[in-house]
Amino acid sequence: MLSMPLDVIGLIFAILDPRDLLSLARTSKGLRAILMTKSNKWYWVYALTHVEGLPQCPPFLNEPSYASLVFSKYCHNCLKRAPLVDRVFIIFSARYCKECENERLVTQEHEQFQLLLGEIEDVVSERPKFTSYGYPARYHLPELVAFSKSWNARAGNAEAQTQLVRDFAASVKSRNQFAKLFRVWALRKKQARNKELRDEREAKKNAIIERLRTLGWGDELDQMDSSSRDRSLGREPLFKKRGPLTDRVVWANMQDEAVAWIELQRDKRLRRLRDKVMDPRFRLCERFLQIWAADYWPIDEYDDLPIPSTALQFRDYLLMPEIRSVLDVPDNVAVTWEVFREKLGPLLPGLVREWIESCKEELRAKLEVVFSSFQEGVDPMRLVTTAQLAARGHAKPMSVILWHGRLSLWEAIADPPSPDWKARVQWDTERIMVNPGISPLKARALIEACEMDADSATPEASPRMSPGLSEISRAVSRQAVKLKMVSAGITAADFRAAGMDISQGTTRVH
Repeated sequence: MLSMPLDVIGLIFAILDPRDLLSLARTSKGLRAILMTKSNKWYWVYALTHVEGLPQCPPFLNEPSYASLVFSKYCHNCLKRAPLVDRVFIIFSARYCKECENERLVTQEHEQFQLLLGEIEDVVSERPKFTSYGYPARYHLPELVAFSKSWNARAGNAEAQTQLVRDFAASVKSRNQFAKLFRVWALRKKQARNKELRDEREAKKNAIIERLRTLGWGDELDQMDSSSRDRSLGREPLFKKRGPLTDRVVWANMQDEAVAWIELQRDKRLRRLRDKVMDPRFRLCERFLQIWAADYWPIDEYDDLPIPSTALQFRDYLLMPEIRSVLDVPDNVAVTWEVFREKLGPLLPGLVREWIESCKEELRAKLEVVFSSFQEGVDPMRLVTTAQLAARGHAKPMSVILWHGRLSLWEAIADPPSPDWKARVQWDTERIMVNPGISPLKARALIEACEMDADSATPEASPRMSPGLSEISRAVSRQAVKLKMVSAGITAADFRAAGMDISQGTTRVH
């Protein structure tokens, strides 16, 4: 290109925009020498005047520097990419990335600023003005350093230092005036870019919808609300891909994603329609089960270990296939109170008994693993040492599912939620552990202090001590009594005394 006549080169440069001139100036030393010569600055002036709305080059910058500041895409400090016009701090003649902005823009509390301000006020009566950005005001650290050097160079010459402050104030005024003009242009440029992106997204959205109609999804698209459809499509990764929607490349690559999206929207719509049908069925079923449990709960068969009707929650009922089969029928099939009474009434006693026994078996297996010293033939669920268990994990929701006399027993929570309607919490022995508030060691110590066998003691084993066991459990669980083990010199008599005190409603720390 350098071998071409200069008038031809000039004609080429005259049709380039500032970004093109910057790229050419960085291509070779020869081109840089041509473009950076003062006599050729008209190339830059001509290019800058062709940028719509851009203010003319300010007096505190030359044309190449102005073009580099506005149209370059790199941070002036670290050379990282900072392409947005918001990264241009025209008042400081700098473009910074976010990290360098935080590093090089300082507040009045900065040590350099306070030191410089103190030195100036000792010499000059009028307060100096520096260029600032934002609120609260932030100042350009390189500018403060440059001013400090100029100030120190005039040390001992009060008149020269006063003139420096006044000249700097005039420069700040000029920069502020130009910054207002530049911000107006930057805002319009940003608005134009946003409009361009909106138009591009709108065109791409319409193109995707049109191609889905071609694939036979027209009826589904017509049933969707246009605003919710657009919001949903706008969140999809396929919609965020830049560039026009071409058939041979872009659409061929995103067609599967677009079909998957419309299928998902169809499934959601069908689920909403299904929920409108199922919600009344669930509410009616829940009411039926509450009334049935109040009248027919099989409590007589479990007098030795009474189970309240509230133990079996509606969410646990919904996990039973027999109940789900009554609810999960086509939309046009009526599900009424008579249907529940005829189909579920005869089955519920057996289902409840089966559920209770399965829960007990799971608990027995759990307890036999945790407590290995049970006597053979002893039901671990009946022991006082296993009387208080709790669930680990979240505190809510929580459902009590078994009862053990006056002692609290087993609680369960569910995590993560089940996708089944209102089946978000159900019985789960995997969530059960020994409550840290009453460890097996403490429980055994208390029971043995009451002259009972910890491996076989039940609340009914000693009528005299049974009423006190619940008080002992509650006192230990809230750590009102700090038990010390036999290794610390505590005797059985001390434990017995502690147990009697607790049973009488008082606490005593040994």
